[in-house]
Amino acid sequence: VSSGLFVYDAHNGSELGSLTHLAPGESIFAARFLGDGICYLVTFVRTDPLYAIAFESEGTTPIVLDELKIRGFSNYLHPILSIDRVIGLGHDVLELETGGIVTAGLQLSLFDVANNDLARLDLYTIGDTGSFSIATSDHRAFFYDTDSHVLAFPLTLATLDARTEFFPEEVIQPWTQGLVNFQGAFFFKIDDSQNSFSYLGNVTHFVDPDFFTPRWVPYDWVIEGEEEETAGYWDTYFNTYDSGYHISRIFRRGDNLFTVSDSAILKSSFPDLDQISRLELHDTASLAQLFWLGNPFEPVPEI
Repeated sequence: VSSGLFVYDAHNGSELGSLTHLAPGESIFAARFLGDGICYLVTFVRTDPLYAIAFESEGTTPIVLDELKIRGFSNYLHPILSIDRVIGLGHDVLELETGGIVTAGLQLSLFDVANNDLARLDLYTIGDTGSFSIATSDHRAFFYDTDSHVLAFPLTLATLDARTEFFPEEVIQPWTQGLVNFQGAFFFKIDDSQNSFSYLGNVTHFVDPDFFTPRWVPYDWVIEGEEEETAGYWDTYFNTYDSGYHISRIFRRGDNLFTVSDSAILKSSFPDLDQISRLELHDTASLAQLFWLGNPFEPVPEI
């Protein structure tokens, strides 16, 4: 397995240049092309090489300017050209004694890309195995405010601490998934030094504090030889997606911040994140279509 980058003529489809045998044995996980002829690529198999690539010979010949190898990987890259930074959102990994790897918690990285001399300035790890964010596969879920340098993304948080608290007798293995105990959006700010993140807080649409508590779900049939109370399973998600309260979009209007799920819109102060008001939605499908497809013709309900 080998990755490559190819340049084609937009008019006739002919190949103009290429960069082959890039990161042998690894797959491309993220790519970001900038207007100044620079491309950033992330590949991964055991580590996360971040490549800075330029295009020479009138933009037809890609060459590697620099490479940075770090643990984990980024699925999404968000450039901040005004301060020569790139944000990476992906996952940390755990290496097993057997030589394999396990995808761990979410990983938020801040990269310095000035003069294409790559360096990771800060790293923030969130949760354990089982944590994920739709922003790693849908860039529209990622929020970045250029004026305040505040960023946010929806996430489902799973932690081993929560699992141990609920299942104290369980032996935790490297591949054990954490227990989901939060869904919402996490907010961070790039500090004035432009070299690190600060955690600002979170917003959630779930109001029941016991919503993520595991529930025992008995089977509708009983295994022969077992007591009825042991014939079932622990449902640790408890239909969280069916609730419709998983945040999928975040946007700002002046001093107000709006978070959107299929079932509600929450209005909060920005950047304090204090709740101002909440709108429950009855026609959830129409709003999901609006933000998923980016329909510009449907107005956003006033709150």
